[in-house]
Amino acid sequence: MKSEAMCIAVAEILGWRFSGHPAADAIMRGWKFAEQFCIHPETGEPLSINANLPHFDSSLDAMHEAEKTITDEQEYRNCIGYLVSTLKPGEFAVRATALQRCEAFLRVHGKYVEDGK
Repeated sequence: MKSEAMCIAVAEILGWRFSGHPAADAIMRGWKFAEQFCIHPETGEPLSINANLPHFDSSLDAMHEAEKTITDEQEYRNCIGYLVSTLKPGEFAVRATALQRCEAFLRVHGKYVEDGK
């Protein structure tokens, strides 16, 4: 998956809504923006994607917040362990990059799409 698609997919899992989504379009009531916008899940505020969407693929802080929502921690650990082949069995992936954590998060939620598909 491309970086932007990964960030949008993680954000959608976390409750962000984007232009074209009925909930987002209802809030905007027909207003048009030059760029794609998103609705913050906690405030309901319309925001520019470019300026406000967390960079889940490159920010460990953003991924840490996303990881707090995971309900199947063992599956997530196994997925990260697979992506970070340097880990020993059962060792938590403290060395996983934000991109690897982002991919694992999407795989656990069944939202990761292989490139070219």
